[in-house]
Parts: sequence; C-alpha cells; structure tokens
Amino acid sequence: TSASAEFPLSTGAENIRFISNYTTPTILDFLKNLFEPTNTAYLPMLRIKSAQSGQIVEYSGTAVINHDHMVGELNTKQTQGLVWLINKEMGGAIDTFSPVTHRRQALEVTGEKTDMHTLFAHNRLLVHFAVHLKGTVAEDATGQDMDQPAANREMEQAIAKQAQDILSDTVRTLQHQKTDLLGVGLHIYRTHPKLWHKLQSHWDEAFAHAKITTRVDVVIQHPGLIRSIYPHLPLSVPSISLPK
Repeated sequence: TSASAEFPLSTGAENIRFISNYTTPTILDFLKNLFEPTNTAYLPMLRIKSAQSGQIVEYSGTAVINHDHMVGELNTKQTQGLVWLINKEMGGAIDTFSPVTHRRQALEVTGEKTDMHTLFAHNRLLVHFAVHLKGTVAEDATGQDMDQPAANREMEQAIAKQAQDILSDTVRTLQHQKTDLLGVGLHIYRTHPKLWHKLQSHWDEAFAHAKITTRVDVVIQHPGLIRSIYPHLPLSVPSISLPK
C-alpha cells in the first residue's frame, strides 16, 4: 500500500474488530494458526474500488489459507458466520425481515458464546456447533411493541433463522474448500489425540466429509433505548435533508 493509505488501513484494522463481519487476526495469530496441526489460517482481504473521488481501498471478505496457499475466500456474510463459529464476536449487528410484515428488523449483538461438540461414529466425524447470541433491538420497522413477549419471540426466531442460514453457508463453503478454519482439528488434537493420529494424514478430506450441524439461540435482553423510552414510536426514522 502507499504511504497515504497505511495509516487509514491500520486504523481501520483496529476499529473493525468490533464489527462482526470482519476478521482481524494479528500477525502473531496468523503465524500461530499456520503452525497448528491443521496448518490453516485466514486473513482479511483488501480490495480496490473505484469511487467518484478516485480509487479507494476497503476491507472486504476473508482469504482462506491452507498449507501455505490461498485456496479460496469467504464473502462478508460468510465471514460473519466464521466469526460466530470460532467465538470471536466482539460486537456487531444482524438484520432480517419480519416473516409477517416483511419489514426490516435488526439486533445489536452484545454477547456471544459458541460451544463445539465432536463425535466419531461409524467411521464418520460428527460436529455440532451451538451458537448463543444475545443483544438489544437496534431497529424494528414493523411497528410492533417489543415489550410484548410474543413480539420478542417472533424477532428472536427471525434473527435465529437468518443467523442459521449464514452459518450453514459458511460451513458449506469451508467444507467445499477442504479447509478447517473452525478449529475442529485442533479440538480433536487436544481432546482425542488417538483419534487425531488416525485422521491426521487425511484431515482435509475428513473435514470435507464430516457432518457439521449448527444451532442458533437468540435472546433479546433489552427492547432498545428508543422503544424503552417511547414505546409507541416506530424505530424506523425517515431521512432528513440537511442544508448545504
């Protein structure tokens, strides 16, 4: 990168760690991942885009690295799924459309916990990720009173389905690329060394053919500041043109 781009890019790397659809490994993390048993790693991708003011550099997606080679990439949504699956969520949001009103709803994620469970049966690896997300209502264009338990449950279910779709797409892409960025191999290496010794020589294939399932639980902890103070006002705010 040019000298003029170095500072904005380094500052951006510090800030985007609080956004859930970007990855921000340090150089130490990257090297550590490459020397772990699965020999896989990931890096945020930089892209050059044309804009009215000229060309700009932006973070977009994730480079998937296996055995010292880039073998593919994850788009922004898949990157968000990766962040959840490897338990690196530090802040972000997830949005969806209400299945009833077909209007936008968004949840600000304030906490995440992911548990991984593995089992080897009938000569096949079974892996399950249980992802627990909690947060605050960031937007509700449906006009529903989010203080009502039923409305809360409806939004939780809609957000959980959206997250589930993202996770499934992420897992499917990584298995197609035969690259374990999810830490499954490392988990087996640490907890079942005999099984790892059996799978190590063909781990990429074992990971690609594993049955990996996910489940998402979403809990709304707070209806949101605007909803809490003014429960009868919609959370969608019209745009306002400011004088130049």
